[in-house]
Amino acid sequence: MPIMHDIMDHEIIVLSIGQGLQQGMQEGLQQGMQRGLQEGLQQGLQQGKQQEGISILRRLIEKRFGPLSPVIEERLAGLSIAELEDLSLRVLDAQSVNDLFNL
Repeated sequence: MPIMHDIMDHEIIVLSIGQGLQQGMQEGLQQGMQRGLQEGLQQGLQQGKQQEGISILRRLIEKRFGPLSPVIEERLAGLSIAELEDLSLRVLDAQSVNDLFNL
């Protein structure tokens, strides 16, 4: 690899390559941190929305049917946002908690 040795013998080229690598690593790190922060914020917002939906739906169900059993509490905690939205509409027509959760 005589060409590589010739290139590496030139200080300016070596410094330039080193600076480019360092700049590239810093930019990559910044982009990675930004992406991680954005994904973390999105996940936090989704979890907050889900918890809020569970809380509201719990109050609606309790108002209509009385206190919830641990089984129903557990089912509520495992629902996705879409499932919570669907259940929030069905609570208006359900005749019982068992009917609401198809038990």
